[in-house]
Amino acid sequence: GNLYYVNLSDNGFIYKIDDDGDDREKKGDFENCEYLSFLDENIFFEFADSDSGRIYNPYKIDDDFDNLVKLNDDDVEGLISDGEYLYYSNWSDGGKIYKMKIDGTEKIKLNDTYSGFLNVYDGWVYYINDNDNYKIYKMKTDGSDNAVLCEDSCGYFNCDGGYIYYSNNSDSNKIYKIGVDGNGKTKISDKGGSLIFIADGKLFYINTTDGNLYSLDFDGSNEKIVIE
Repeated sequence: GNLYYVNLSDNGFIYKIDDDGDDREKKGDFENCEYLSFLDENIFFEFADSDSGRIYNPYKIDDDFDNLVKLNDDDVEGLISDGEYLYYSNWSDGGKIYKMKIDGTEKIKLNDTYSGFLNVYDGWVYYINDNDNYKIYKMKTDGSDNAVLCEDSCGYFNCDGGYIYYSNNSDSNKIYKIGVDGNGKTKISDKGGSLIFIADGKLFYINTTDGNLYSLDFDGSNEKIVIE
C-alpha cells in the first residue's frame, strides 16, 4: 500500500507515499541514494556518503530505517536481489558483474564485460553488454553459459513472465518484447520508451518524446498516459 522512492528533487533522499498519493514523508537521513529495493524486512540501496567522492557503496537497513549496514566498499550500480544474493555492476572493476550474499559475504565476479541494467530472473542474469553495441546478454547466476540473447541495441529493459521488454535503440527506442530464450521478438509500441518497469500486471515506461509516464498491457494493447 506504499511506494518508496528516491526523490531526485530532494538530493536523492528516500521518501514514502501511500498509494493514494497522501502521507508523503522523508525516510532516513541518507542523501545521494540510488536503486532502492526491498527484500523481506530489509531495504537495499546505493548511497554516496559525504566522504566518498560520489562513490555509491551498497547498504542495507531495516524496513523501519534503523541499523544501517555498509555491505562493501565497491562502487556499485544496479543493485538487485534474487532473495539469496545481491547482483551489481562493479564500477570499481570496470563495470563487471559481481554477486554477494545479502549480508555482504562471499563476493564473486561473474563476467569480464562492461555491463549495465541487470535483471535476475529464474536462475539467469540478464544485462546489457556495453562492449558489444549494448546488446542484451544472459548468463546463469554462477556466471556460466554467457551468451548474447538479442542482436538489437538496447536502452532499457525488464523481465516478467518469460519475456524481456526493452527499448530498442535499433528502432528509434520503440518498445519490443522477446522471450528469455531469444525467440518471439515482437514490437508492442511505436512510441519511444525509457525506464521500463513492471507493476500490477502492466508495463510502464517514460515516453522519450513527451516525457509522460505511460502504461500498456504486455501485448501492447490499452496504451495510455498515466502521468503527464
